[in-house]
Amino acid sequence: MVWTNEMDKCLTEALSEQVKKGNKMDNIFKPAAFSGALKTLNEKYGMYVTKGNIKNRLKTWRKQFGVLKELISQSGFMWNETKKMVVADNSVWNDYIKVILLHGLQYAFHKFAVLC
Repeated sequence: MVWTNEMDKCLTEALSEQVKKGNKMDNIFKPAAFSGALKTLNEKYGMYVTKGNIKNRLKTWRKQFGVLKELISQSGFMWNETKKMVVADNSVWNDYIKVILLHGLQYAFHKFAVLC
């Protein structure tokens, strides 16, 4: 299943509504929250979205949030509320990309060495 931005927005709104109804306790959605969100999504898009689809989407959002949180914790990066995106000077981005590429190469070489 491929989620669109519109579907993400719909899911966010549906789950927010479920939170207002008290269908989230101790950071866990109750079954009623999933049922309500499923009903909204399936009616709006005429497709068969499952509880598993929603749980996977929430997992994806958690991963993306972790990446975003890590990025803005780095010096020179900040969240632009108007643009709804992370911003930094070009030099900061270039330095970050170099570090990420170097880390990726080190990881690849480590994996290769383990295989040999």
